[in-house]
Amino acid sequence: MKQILRINSYEVWMSLGVTKEEQAQLQPVHFDITLHFEKSVKGSATDHLDDAINYAALVSHIKQVATARSFNLIENLCFITHQHLTDWVRKHGFAGELVTEATKMRPPVPALQGGVKFTCQSSV
Repeated sequence: MKQILRINSYEVWMSLGVTKEEQAQLQPVHFDITLHFEKSVKGSATDHLDDAINYAALVSHIKQVATARSFNLIENLCFITHQHLTDWVRKHGFAGELVTEATKMRPPVPALQGGVKFTCQSSV
C-alpha cells in the first residue's frame, strides 16, 4: 500500500521580493508539502505520534526557515526550504519522495490572481 502525507496551504507571513519596498511589507506565502513514503508509516498501525511525521513540528520548521531572513525570489525560498525539509525528514527516519511547493500569493503583477508557485522535488 502506498502512503502519502499532504500538508496544504501552510501560510507564512514573510519578507519576499526583489525590491526593498516589496521586502519591507510582510506578505503571505503558502507552502504545500507532499511526502510519498517509501514504506508504510508505522504510526498508521500504532496510532502513536512518535511513529509518524509530526506535521506541527514540520510546519514550525518551515516558518523558522522562511522568516530567518528576507528572500528575493520564490525560487530560492522554495529551494532553501526544501533542503531544510529534506534534512528534517531524514533526521526523523523517513524515506521516500518529498515535494515542496511555495506560492507567493500576492505578487506585484497586474491581473495575476492565483499567485506564483515554485516546486522542488527529490528523493529523501
